[in-house]
Amino acid sequence: MLKKMIAAGVLAGTMILSGALAFAGTVPDFTDVKEGDWFAENVHYVCEEGLMKGVSENRFDPSGTFTRGMMVTVLYRMEGEPAVEPGDARFEDVGPEDWYGDPVAWAASEKLVNGISETAFAPKDPVTREQLAAILYRYVQMEKQKAGLPADGERNASELRDELSGYCSDGRDVSEYALQPALWAVQNGILKGDNRKLMPKGNATRAQVAAVMSRFCQKQSNVPAEDGAYYSRDGKILYRIPTDYTGKFTVKEGTVELADRCAVNCTGLEALIVPEGVRTIDREAFAGCSALRTVRLPASMEALPDYAPGMVFKDCPALEELTIVEGNPRYDSENNVIIDQTRHQVVLAAPGIQGAYTVPEGVIWFGVGAFAGCKDLKELVLSDTVKDINYGSLIGCDSLESIHFGRDFYLPDPEPQIMATGQVRYFPVFGDEFRFCPNLKHITVSEENPHFIAAEDCLIDVDRGHLLVVPQGKAGSLTLPEGIEFVGRNAFYHCSAITEIRFPESMKNLSDPSVYEGCDGVETIYLPKGIEYFYGPLEACPNLKTIEFGGTEADWQKALASYWRNAEAFEKLSGVTVTFR
Repeated sequence: MLKKMIAAGVLAGTMILSGALAFAGTVPDFTDVKEGDWFAENVHYVCEEGLMKGVSENRFDPSGTFTRGMMVTVLYRMEGEPAVEPGDARFEDVGPEDWYGDPVAWAASEKLVNGISETAFAPKDPVTREQLAAILYRYVQMEKQKAGLPADGERNASELRDELSGYCSDGRDVSEYALQPALWAVQNGILKGDNRKLMPKGNATRAQVAAVMSRFCQKQSNVPAEDGAYYSRDGKILYRIPTDYTGKFTVKEGTVELADRCAVNCTGLEALIVPEGVRTIDREAFAGCSALRTVRLPASMEALPDYAPGMVFKDCPALEELTIVEGNPRYDSENNVIIDQTRHQVVLAAPGIQGAYTVPEGVIWFGVGAFAGCKDLKELVLSDTVKDINYGSLIGCDSLESIHFGRDFYLPDPEPQIMATGQVRYFPVFGDEFRFCPNLKHITVSEENPHFIAAEDCLIDVDRGHLLVVPQGKAGSLTLPEGIEFVGRNAFYHCSAITEIRFPESMKNLSDPSVYEGCDGVETIYLPKGIEYFYGPLEACPNLKTIEFGGTEADWQKALASYWRNAEAFEKLSGVTVTFR
């Protein structure tokens, strides 16, 4: 069992435990856990700590399903197997003689896990990955409450979903109840995905849970330093700088890693001295350090986060000086922007960068979140060598007004999507990059680019006939040029100042309502006679008053007849006037 004492600090929702982890189990020689298996060390750890056991004397069953009964038993062991009162919650499918009987009663009384009904717990049902995150998160909140510490406040679901989507491509698939737990688990490195997929609805295997519990527990043991910061017991990992720390902070010699959110919301921190020997900085290590102005990274720095390195200094608007010591084998810095040594990738820009920035020649792509939080960046010029800017690269670029695409900019093949009519259409995945640029007004493209043009300040893929991006700052009437056949997935996102959209005669598909989210100002749209799929703006623009149709009334009735949402659905759009040629 793990005997724990809660210290007064909290590591961004992960408990900081100052007590030792008691040696409570043995490690059997499992025949299905081989040296070199990715889960071998994790299985060794959870068995050594008495958290998990094999399914038999010589089998761990790493690919086996992890059940609800198993989950509460692990937490029950972590808590030291407290006595269960006779009046604690019981379920008809759980008896006191069952091996999970006391754990279920304890977990229910602590409100860590609910039954699937008032009388059933379903102890043999599998635990999904999002459920695993939610249960651990509740456990952390329970321990914080026992320690007299405030629980985490509830956050807006939409904001949580957007933030989680910055970490994993399927973040929008997470159930609403699990959004905050999943974000907490991902941010703290407890729950990891595969190839940017969290797989929230997937059943957790015993090997995956062993890995999650290993990470969860090993983040708990730390030692405070003289300056109040918390380091791992071997002194190699900086876990936490006090939130009320002010001025310049010097990382202790011998440190090799700055943990995720180690200085989150240290609003008085102004300068960071990172000594040689530090090799890695984890995600959001210094998020919310609003007064931080200067950071110099050592030549020993080997790894910024592989995914979204720009999130390291999220919400650090004052950070203007971001440099790396000359001689670093992996990174270089130029004009307070970190670039990899191949000079192919913009890794991380100082959030305090202002005015205009021109990407150096040779750069091919941006890392995720490369310019995240650059609130005062107004103009971005991509050199002719840039081919991709990546999702989330411009999150928080609130003042960005203009972007120029160079000669080589290009997009991979779009994703196929089966329409309600049975037709297969190919829609571009590009556009998310500009969801967080509310003042973007101007888009230009190099005349030497053979694949894209800018018209009416919009980005258009001429090869495929796709409208990719309409700037959010675009206002008034928008007349789109001929040649466009399809509207991209995020093309009109929050274009609230546009009042009229005139689609060209070549337009075939206006996409679904989510494309027009936030287009509250649109009052008039022109639809060509040959339009095939047009319900998107009709259903998403709440102030739509007039539809100008490019055919006769008979043509319109024919179009409505093929409208897969059916004419009755359209008639519910009260107050819309349709005119004909």
